[in-house]
Amino acid sequence: MEIDLVITWVDGQDPAWRRRFEQALSQYSYEFPSEEFEVRYDSYDDLSVCLKSAEVFAPGLFRKIWVVHDAVQKPAISAPGVECVSHEDIMPPEILPTFNSLVIEAYLHRIPGLAEHFVYANDDFFFREPVSGETFFDGVKPKVYASRPVPPLDEVLSEEIELNGWRLSLAYTNTLLNRVFTPDQAPDQYLRIHPAHVHVPMTREIGELSWKYFGNELRELSSFRFRPLAVFERKLIATLNMLFPWVGLETGRSVLAGKPEELRCTYPKLGPKKRRRALAPLRSAGAKDVR
Repeated sequence: MEIDLVITWVDGQDPAWRRRFEQALSQYSYEFPSEEFEVRYDSYDDLSVCLKSAEVFAPGLFRKIWVVHDAVQKPAISAPGVECVSHEDIMPPEILPTFNSLVIEAYLHRIPGLAEHFVYANDDFFFREPVSGETFFDGVKPKVYASRPVPPLDEVLSEEIELNGWRLSLAYTNTLLNRVFTPDQAPDQYLRIHPAHVHVPMTREIGELSWKYFGNELRELSSFRFRPLAVFERKLIATLNMLFPWVGLETGRSVLAGKPEELRCTYPKLGPKKRRRALAPLRSAGAKDVR
């Protein structure tokens, strides 16, 4: 079975991309917090480490590696089996440019030439141990590594503190799933386990099926060029982090797997100390050039 790796990448310090970002943002009465900008868009050369981790811990596993990027910037990489694809190649022109990663994720299964089975990763997801096809798929079915129950939507919306976008996306996505798969229950009666924030195994079939069930909601999400705008409207959907995996589970096309630690990857964009720990396995495996 052929498996591809799909990585989303952005460099928020690129001048051309920054101008595009600020021009799009100027259309809204919203000031992007600097700390959120850093988390969402700064690069730290993570892509090279992400690719190195695949080379070291998944040699020969992926037929092709796709790096998805904005049209005005292209990563300076040249490696066998790595191909760059622009947002313009997979997304409708009327929603571009977009700076909403949850929107971008909703279109990744439409990369021209993508294998039916693929694994999705942010550019700051690194493998830390050897992985195989069985790590991600049970036969031909993607594995869903569970984390914890989602919060009820009413609870999230009633919180007195500032609305948490991530919690909102999980709760709202759970409500959408309930409308389709448990319509006889109250919208918040069935609280699913949300997948861990790690590499996501997926198929093109599940991607298209998700659009079949939730096309209107995904098109509405696509209209929000920035994630906070969808938070304001209470319409943020966790696409590849919950909606698509659960469509797979509800239709028998995916299987619930074990704990996320079993996936043997790491998400190190949490400060220099955690980054050093994340790179330690790579260095121990002989990749001395990572930093």
